[in-house]
Amino acid sequence: MAKRFRFIELVPTQVSGLTGFMNEMVLKGNLQAYRRGRAVELSAKYQTVPEIAEALKSSKRRVYEWLRRYQKYGLSGIAQRVQPGKLTSGQIDEIMKISGWSRHLVSGQKAWSFRKIAKWINDTWHIKISYVRIRQIITGRLWNKT
Repeated sequence: MAKRFRFIELVPTQVSGLTGFMNEMVLKGNLQAYRRGRAVELSAKYQTVPEIAEALKSSKRRVYEWLRRYQKYGLSGIAQRVQPGKLTSGQIDEIMKISGWSRHLVSGQKAWSFRKIAKWINDTWHIKISYVRIRQIITGRLWNKT
């Protein structure tokens, strides 16, 4: 038996919000979030899930997932989500700034321990991450960036 999905109905304010979201995602270069928004837009234009999947070069299963997340959570359901235990590049930049770690750290200069950074991340952003992973991130940033 085929899956049935009702089309998403949007009021004018939702249409303008969705359009703004999609434009913002294009400007940020987040094309995956744009595609999720486009799926919602096409559903609102009465296209079926198979048609949407074909237009977006995606699977029907994924399109169903996007539409369900939109119905349940709105735009936040289709926005880019950070996986648990993962840090965004902005968060990593902030950690590098506040922790005192830099490429030019000289002997005797104080920097936070990896354990202290992990605890701060958990307390501040409620992200559980090991101090080993923090060490990997920081050393990678120190020696791989030019």
